Amino acid sequence: MDAIARYRDELGLPLIVKETGAGMSPQALDAIRSTGVEWVDVSGRGGTSWTRVEAARPDAPPFGGMFGDWGIPTAAATAWAVRRGFRTISSGGIRTVLDVLRALALGATLVGAARPVLIALEDDELDADAVLADWIEGLRRGCLLAGARRPAELRRVPRLIGSPLRDWISLDEGGVG
Repeated sequence: MDAIARYRDELGLPLIVKETGAGMSPQALDAIRSTGVEWVDVSGRGGTSWTRVEAARPDAPPFGGMFGDWGIPTAAATAWAVRRGFRTISSGGIRTVLDVLRALALGATLVGAARPVLIALEDDELDADAVLADWIEGLRRGCLLAGARRPAELRRVPRLIGSPLRDWISLDEGGVG
């Protein structure tokens, strides 16, 4: 954490601390907060698992693949980061416009999603521009249905958080450990 704080001071620019596919715990977020960094990319479980990528290497230990699903769900890490006042990029397993709407409703500042666009770029039948246009239209409709004029307003609309996400979020309230 000292190195992160030093880079933040030396660069004089906003610094983003990014997870790599396992999400950020409340303890990790508290440590990052102590560095003065204002931005995090929670990169929760559900997106690219670097544990799984490393397990595919020819020299990987035989048990490496069993940890491919390890980590904190993106939604829980997003809620925890927002609770701590971070400007939050919610990424990891964002597959649909509904996932984007949910992340914004949890308070994310930005949402990252690569897979749907990458699939469209690789498939001759799909058009990445059309996929993104559909997502924009979906965001408009989702905002309308939620009573928000803009995506940023979704964080202020009433929401119902069900289980298991509610259970994950409650772990930050002293439920375990």
